[in-house]
Amino acid sequence: MNAKKNKNLERKIALKLILYTFILIVILSNVETEKRIAKKILSLFPYNYKYFICFCGIGKKENLYVRELVEYYIKSGVDKFYLGDNNEINTEKLSDVLQDYIDNKTVEIINLIGVKKKRLAIKFYYDMYKIHKSDCNWMMFYDFDEFLDFTDKNMTVKKYLSDEKFDKCDIVKVNWLAFDDNDLLYYDNRSLNERFTKPVYNYVFNSFVKPIIRGNLLGPIWKINVNCHAPNHHKAVCNSLGKRILGDRAHIRPPILNVSYIKHFRTKTIEEFAQKTKRGYAENKYDLSYYMTLFLSINKFTEEKLRIYEKIMNVSLPNYHKKT
Repeated sequence: MNAKKNKNLERKIALKLILYTFILIVILSNVETEKRIAKKILSLFPYNYKYFICFCGIGKKENLYVRELVEYYIKSGVDKFYLGDNNEINTEKLSDVLQDYIDNKTVEIINLIGVKKKRLAIKFYYDMYKIHKSDCNWMMFYDFDEFLDFTDKNMTVKKYLSDEKFDKCDIVKVNWLAFDDNDLLYYDNRSLNERFTKPVYNYVFNSFVKPIIRGNLLGPIWKINVNCHAPNHHKAVCNSLGKRILGDRAHIRPPILNVSYIKHFRTKTIEEFAQKTKRGYAENKYDLSYYMTLFLSINKFTEEKLRIYEKIMNVSLPNYHKKT
């Protein structure tokens, strides 16, 4: 009886070895037709991920906001956070405000302190997906001012991605929805979600999307020549409704905001916006009038806001004083 069981076990092991060898050959051969066959074969052996959803983000001088971000997404079902700490040397660290979440293994900090590198965020995304794609069923690649939200207030990130409409999606792209400054001028210790409650539906950059990517996809997902909004082209790319779209675009126009959207607190108050401008934006522009124009594309102009910006930035922008 034992001999018969052993023979059956040996057959199963041999069959799996043959299948896995074939899959390896397919991956190395880079033939699209065979890749599809390999994907079907892999689906016959469901993979057990450690985490259902992982959050990946990189930031600098975000200690005022990052704890709210982590707790917001924990309540929504995110299991694990991989956060890149790109602060300057001898300044604040993300661990200063997240040590308890680091201790319980919910948050893992990747030390990028003092690192100055072009397209660092893309390199970080590339590394995180490559290292952790076998740990996470889904991986979110968002900034620290981006909060995935839903029109159904009982919805969570976990429920949302568990919907069968996403079963055949490998990348889900969700639109931004910008929020204005609520005519506040200065930082206060309330949460972002408490302070900024007014969406700006006509903001032109709401067409931008951010991705959520399924784990264990074949081939590299992030390359250095793409931006944070558009991971490499993949066949099963979906919008926030679970419908297939072209995979190589950073925009969905018009933006889809009737089920899910990313609350984007891009400017916050004029004081916070000026401080962030001083430390650098992803646009890498140095014309301070450009940033003032960006601020005013979301928020109402007042002389007081302009004076606060000029004082913090130590600059004069006389053209803007002509506004009424």
